[in-house]
Amino acid sequence: MTKISVSVGIIVLDQISKLLVLKYWPQIVSSNNGGAFSLLQNYRYYNLLVAVLIVLLIVSMIYLKNVRTWPVFLIVAGATSNLIDRLARSSVVDFIDLEFFSSFNIADIAITCGLIWLIWVNIFSSKKA
Repeated sequence: MTKISVSVGIIVLDQISKLLVLKYWPQIVSSNNGGAFSLLQNYRYYNLLVAVLIVLLIVSMIYLKNVRTWPVFLIVAGATSNLIDRLARSSVVDFIDLEFFSSFNIADIAITCGLIWLIWVNIFSSKKA
């Protein structure tokens, strides 16, 4: 239950942060209607379909294959929150800009941390994630 609670917390934190930024600091918002790193801009329905399929695939792994590791839950939380953006706003709201990298958000941080953790565990651990 803890992993689900953390996942829901990430989704809520990401969505609240986006609402606050849109309301109080709209000048720093970057809308991404493409995929990761703004690839495939203006392919809204394609990107939406891919996002839905990825979330469904990962959730099915959790339930059918009993893959219930922390990295997977981080990835699901981030992907779900960005999917909420695509459904509600037609694009993902990015607001963290380091100037030397693409703009991103809290959901992207969760996805990236989950992927790095998953790769790390599968390469360097005898107990695979």
